[in-house]
Amino acid sequence: MKHVLILMVSLLLAVFVTACGGEDNEAADNQNEDRPATSPVEDEPIVVKGDEEAESEILLVTDYSCPYCVDWYMDILPEIEANLVDEGAAQFRSAPVSFVDENSERLAAFDLAVKESAPEDYFAIAERLYADAEDDAVSGWGEPSYQEEVLEEFGLDYDDVMGAPVPDTDEFTNAYVEEHGFETVPAVLVDGELMEDSFDYDAIADAVNAD
Repeated sequence: MKHVLILMVSLLLAVFVTACGGEDNEAADNQNEDRPATSPVEDEPIVVKGDEEAESEILLVTDYSCPYCVDWYMDILPEIEANLVDEGAAQFRSAPVSFVDENSERLAAFDLAVKESAPEDYFAIAERLYADAEDDAVSGWGEPSYQEEVLEEFGLDYDDVMGAPVPDTDEFTNAYVEEHGFETVPAVLVDGELMEDSFDYDAIADAVNAD
């Protein structure tokens, strides 16, 4: 199964097993003022894709340095967007945790800062990060110089974005693990219920439609 096994939350370098430890429409990018029930972090910046009135929430807990999280974002999310988000059945959001390496922490902080400072650009920037993770031609992926380059392409200033007040990434990670009890990433929750197999699109769709 495509997952990252985390033996202890306090060990940010996980033991390797089978993996490495804005338009206003139905598919719009929205920054919620009300924190969803699935967020255990009071000051978490929240950006959602989809109709704010949708009855279901699909939450991805992800580590940018995890190749299986990259696979999920590039392969499973488009199907979710086309069939569930764009149809108004669910909204989608993500939460970045840091398990694997130094880039996990860097990009978790970057993710949260972009959500806080430039929510309208967040999903486009996140997709760029995942796409670049698979591109061997991209140098310095995840490092501050890479982050600055990406932000410049969106007309954003690195210092302004990274100066935003965001949660500590270690505390953020621990809070999500303690709240939702997942042991692997990518972890997918539908309305707060942890999916047994995050790559099982049919099970995710059934959980949404069950509501």
